[in-house]
Amino acid sequence: MPPIVAASSREAPSSTAAIANSRRACGEIVAFDIPPRSLGSHGQRLWSQVQAEYQISDIGGREILCQACELLDRAERLREEIDSDGEIIRTKNGPRVHPGINQETHLRVAIGKMLDRLGLNLEPVKPHGGQPRAIGWTGER
Repeated sequence: MPPIVAASSREAPSSTAAIANSRRACGEIVAFDIPPRSLGSHGQRLWSQVQAEYQISDIGGREILCQACELLDRAERLREEIDSDGEIIRTKNGPRVHPGINQETHLRVAIGKMLDRLGLNLEPVKPHGGQPRAIGWTGER
């Protein structure tokens, strides 16, 4: 099995060394497991899961994925605040819905759109066994 070569976290993703790493000869595999920026625990988990399954290597896709991971970290921080404050907060004008709920919803929608843009919402077509059904009239009653 060829060795896995990871890009250094000190190098910019578009640096000459990173480009050279992505074009290694001798059958070496380049790992793109390191995100361009540091992520929190939730974002890092999403990054690792997506990279394990899809191996996104182009710079645009990696940036979109990194932004989705950063938004996930922010949404989870908001969720923690909402959980600690309660979904309904008391104000001088009476109870109202926590303002973070709206923001969290918007962040999660944006994450979904980013993952859609990467094409991660599609499941591979799985062949099913058996003969295909006849379409239309078959002469039977």
